[in-house]
Amino acid sequence: ETPPKPESPIKVAAVPKAAKGKTLEDVFDEWKVGKKRDAVNKTTRALALVKDAGIKVPLRDLTRQDGLAFRDHINATIVGTSGKTRSNVLASIQALLNYAVKEKGWIDSNPWSGTAIAKGRAKKRDPWDDAALRTLLHSPLTEDRRVDLTAQYWLPLLALMTGARQAELCQLRVDDVIQRDGVWLLDINEEGEDKSLKSAAGERWVAIHSKLIALGFIDHVERMRETGESLVFPGILTAKSRTAALYVSDWFRARCRALGLYQKWRDFHALRTTVGTALRAVDPPLGEALITAIMGHEAGNVGAANYHRPAPKTLQRAIETLDFPAVLKLRRSHN
Repeated sequence: ETPPKPESPIKVAAVPKAAKGKTLEDVFDEWKVGKKRDAVNKTTRALALVKDAGIKVPLRDLTRQDGLAFRDHINATIVGTSGKTRSNVLASIQALLNYAVKEKGWIDSNPWSGTAIAKGRAKKRDPWDDAALRTLLHSPLTEDRRVDLTAQYWLPLLALMTGARQAELCQLRVDDVIQRDGVWLLDINEEGEDKSLKSAAGERWVAIHSKLIALGFIDHVERMRETGESLVFPGILTAKSRTAALYVSDWFRARCRALGLYQKWRDFHALRTTVGTALRAVDPPLGEALITAIMGHEAGNVGAANYHRPAPKTLQRAIETLDFPAVLKLRRSHN
C-alpha cells in the first residue's frame, strides 16, 4: 500500500529580510513622522547618547545587558541632573523599542523592558540669600572652555531677573529679544532648529528688568546681531549628546565650588526658585495667574490658563518688583 503523504513540518514565520538589519535610527525615522519638535529633539539627543555608549548593533541583536549599560552610561554622563531628567532619556529609547515591536513588528519584544532609572523625589531648592548672591555676582570671572566670559556674566543675571529656565536662556536667539509697546521682552518660544521648551506653558513673554538694560544687555544683543550671530550666547559649548544647558550646569557647579558657595540644591535652577519666591512676596500681591504666566508654569486653574500672555506693561510692572541688592549694586563694567 502507498504510505500516507507525510504532513508538512510546522513552518516558523521567517523574519522579514527588511527587518533583519534595522537599527534604532531606522525606528526613529519612522517614529518621528508627525511628532512635535520637542519630542523629536529629545529623542535625537537620546540616540546620540546611545551611540556615545558604543551601542551600535541592529535591533535584533540588542540585549538586556545593552540596556543596563546604556542606563549606567546615562547616569555617568548626565551628571548634576534629576533622576526624572535621566529617566526621561531612557524612556525616549524605550518608546522607540516599543514602537518597533507594536507598530512595525521588527522585533518580537522590547529587550530593554524593565530597565529603569529611579526618578526620586523632586529636588527642594532653597532661594539664594543676598550674601551668597553678592559673592556669586561680584567675584571675578575666570576663563572656562565650556562657557565664555560673556555668557558667564549674563546667564546668572538673566535667570535671577527674569525667572527663565537655564535651557531657555541658553537657546535664546537675537530675534527673541523684542520690543512691544515700548517694553523690552524675551520672547521664549520653540521657533527654530534645536529649540525646545519644557511644556506648552513655557512659550511666553518675559519683561527685561531695567537694571539688565542699564548694565548693557540690549547693547550686547545688538552687537551679536551686527556681527551676524544668531544666538545671544554663541560662546557656550555644545555636542550631539550634551546640550548647552548641561555644559552651563557643569560650569556653574564648578564656579560655586571655587567660590565656596556649593550646596547640594543651591544650583543654577535655584536662581529661578529665588525669583518665584520674590514674586510671591510682593505686597500688594501680583496674583498667582500673573506669576504663573511669567514663570512659564502649567496653569493650575482656569483663570491662570486664560492668563497666558499678559500685556507688556503688566509684565514690566511685575518684573520691576525684583530688587535683589546684590544685583542693584552692580555697576556696568562688562562690554
